[in-house]
Amino acid sequence: MTNPELLGQIEQFAASGQGSESTKKILISSGWKKTEVEEAIIELGGEEFFSKQQKAATAVLRPRVIDVQIKKSRWKLRLLAAVGVAAILAGAVYVFYLYPRSKSLEVILSSTINNLIGARSFRYDTKGKIDFNIPNVSSSLKFLGLDLGRIFEEKRSSSTLVFDAGGYSSFSSDGQLKVSVEVNAKVSSDKLSEILASGEVLLIGETAYFKLTRAGGGVGFLENTPVMGQWVKGDSIPIDANMIPLSADRRRIFNKLLKDNQFLSVKEKLADENVEGIQAYHFSLSIDQNFFQEFFASWLDSVLLVSSDAANEGLSTQEKVDGWKKKFQEVEFSGDIEMWVGKDKNVPLRTLVSLKIKNKKGVWNIDLDWDTLYSKFNEPSPGLEEPLNVKSKAEWEKDFSRVLDDRRVLNLKGTRVLVDNYYKKCGFYPGPGNCAGGFGAAPENWGALLEVLKKSGFEDKRINIDLDSDSVYQYGSDGGRYIMGVALSSTLNPVFRGGVLRGVAFGVNCNYAVFCLSSFDRN
Repeated sequence: MTNPELLGQIEQFAASGQGSESTKKILISSGWKKTEVEEAIIELGGEEFFSKQQKAATAVLRPRVIDVQIKKSRWKLRLLAAVGVAAILAGAVYVFYLYPRSKSLEVILSSTINNLIGARSFRYDTKGKIDFNIPNVSSSLKFLGLDLGRIFEEKRSSSTLVFDAGGYSSFSSDGQLKVSVEVNAKVSSDKLSEILASGEVLLIGETAYFKLTRAGGGVGFLENTPVMGQWVKGDSIPIDANMIPLSADRRRIFNKLLKDNQFLSVKEKLADENVEGIQAYHFSLSIDQNFFQEFFASWLDSVLLVSSDAANEGLSTQEKVDGWKKKFQEVEFSGDIEMWVGKDKNVPLRTLVSLKIKNKKGVWNIDLDWDTLYSKFNEPSPGLEEPLNVKSKAEWEKDFSRVLDDRRVLNLKGTRVLVDNYYKKCGFYPGPGNCAGGFGAAPENWGALLEVLKKSGFEDKRINIDLDSDSVYQYGSDGGRYIMGVALSSTLNPVFRGGVLRGVAFGVNCNYAVFCLSSFDRN
């Protein structure tokens, strides 16, 4: 059945004397689809309906013959003409601006979202920044599907992620989703050294592949190491209970939600602008928080089948779901969303998101700024095929651990050179930053040791600072002797062959997979 609102608008235009073609143009320009308008006109009776309405309007407006004085009076004719022109202008303002445009803003938004969902392919370029102020970065990122426990093993208070990415999203002829991403990212923290990384991600259906092409800062590796430039096959996405799944069935549900657009609305129509040379509508959007929270909570029933959170061990699935629902009810969203929409085809050209997501109790908050450009809608995208010579995730992690261990051993040996040079200058092992006042006490952690060495003029740019240096490296000294060690991933590392230091001294534990060097051991 045709939309009653559309039928009502057609009847109003016909009653005012509009023809079928002019009515059709008005409605299409205000956001209604051409096929919808044509079907509605046919349902009302087509051209015959408009002809009857026009005859009725003419009969009402036809002047009577006896009104001869009106016809002969020029000033009255002018008055009538002025009134008629005013009425026409008022009607035009209402029809072309106030009524259809107020309706068309939401129509354009829905049409834009549908065009984005229905696109067979498009290019996107995005950049942004996310500020985390949360008690545990590791657990929060894991909930988002990013298991970075290896790196973020300790509680952190503030971190910032800056990213610049781009790629293609497309559907193959069989409906399989393919997404490519090339990304440059930087992570910094008040308690961690900076991370610089570049890489590529390829999602084909439900399988993700990734490749690390550059790494610096706390995870710096040379380009010829086995962890660089190698495609790695990740886990299938829908299986992980700590992320929103993207299986085919759930993707259809999510797409229907987007198509119906029950959580976005136009808050304000802003001045039209050009985006990459294309004329665009510019909207400020609002999010329906209640609906969004209900939507998220409803997903938990299918998402949280299991949970690796230690606090949830022993709980039933329903208890876990109820727990997460309660947590999400404590979340508050605020901020702005802007969208630029091409006037010719109602496709998104740009989105600008600035959001604050915070715990209502003030426990944590996340600030997000995200700017995305869209282009090349339904144009052929590059062939996104499964990469060749792919390593398994387990193989890659094994290589990662070995490369990381080798680098840590080099860091340890390089630091020993600096410590020995400090001794030659000061007559004791690192204590104060300028040799003055004697030894006193050893630096309390690895970062403090490197800072003392640096202040005393001893620094080696080849020494990389690990993200978790203070927990991986150890140093102890009484001023005349020292021991330093580094925790490695395996006792099978070649550095453990032959005689190695074992035991505990100066607070340094050299047992199991900890490789140690000392002032009295010159290996």
